[in-house]
Amino acid sequence: MEKNNSLFQSKDLIVYVIKHLKTFTIVGVAAVVLSAIFSGPYFIKPKYKSVATIFASTTPSISQALTVEDNPYRKNVMEFGEEEEAEQLIQVLQSDRIKNAVVKEFDLGRHYGLDPNHDEYLKTIDFMYGQNFKFKKTEYLAIDVTVLDFDADTAAIMANRIVELVDAVNLEIRQKRAKEALVILEEYYNQTEKQIDSLYEKVDGLNKEGLISLELQVERLTEQYAIALRNGNKRGSDLLKKEIERYGQKSANWYKYDESIELLHENLELTRVQLNNMRVDNKHSMKASFVINKAVPALKKHTPIRWLIVLATLMLSLVTTMVILYFSKEIKAIKNEI
Repeated sequence: MEKNNSLFQSKDLIVYVIKHLKTFTIVGVAAVVLSAIFSGPYFIKPKYKSVATIFASTTPSISQALTVEDNPYRKNVMEFGEEEEAEQLIQVLQSDRIKNAVVKEFDLGRHYGLDPNHDEYLKTIDFMYGQNFKFKKTEYLAIDVTVLDFDADTAAIMANRIVELVDAVNLEIRQKRAKEALVILEEYYNQTEKQIDSLYEKVDGLNKEGLISLELQVERLTEQYAIALRNGNKRGSDLLKKEIERYGQKSANWYKYDESIELLHENLELTRVQLNNMRVDNKHSMKASFVINKAVPALKKHTPIRWLIVLATLMLSLVTTMVILYFSKEIKAIKNEI
């Protein structure tokens, strides 16, 4: 029974369409013609897509990659970066520094025909940038830099320029950090040198008091003291005892200064190595990315897809017409009953 109802309803629908075939034909033709016209380049400016594909590098730091020995965090500079490096690179690509550089370099306000004096100028620029510039991580941890533009050549130029900018911004950020670290390390290095000089002055003071080689001197005094006691030399043993006591009072400071100087020299050497590394990073840096595919001008437009617009408009217009005809018929029937 349900099958018969279904067939009956389908039959009724076919009869209904045939009955109003002229109306559907007129509406369909009008929809196709109008959608084809209004989706044309005169009304909708076509956009072209260019894509540059890059991989993040393991590290752009020269010192960490090449100069630091026995570094547990050392990475192969020839390897592609993993998840963390890819995410970091995307954050740089999405940063205001990249956006502002692109907006300024390509004068996007004028390029998009925007009025710089309009209250919503900056918001519109941000919106247009978000629509036309996309950065997406692929399943293989590469990053696609996608640019849409009204001109195919410009889209490719912009995509490739962003790849260059991400390295420049990365270098600028790291060099700024290296400069800050360099200032701190140089200050610490100078302070350590002053501390060592101060301790050497104190050791020199002890040397002037006769403490030159403490262990050897105490050993010799102790031997002479034992000989004086054995020979019954009271006056000599008393003098030697006082001298040993004087050395004992000074020995604590002498050992403290000596140990501090040794530790400070070790710190100074470590700081010197870090200083050299920071100087290298301050002057040089490797690229933050590997370019896999450079962007090239597209041969075909990306949007609009005219056939899809025409098809969607045709289907929508036919369905709308059917609904309008149906409700018109129902309204007439209700009026007749009234």
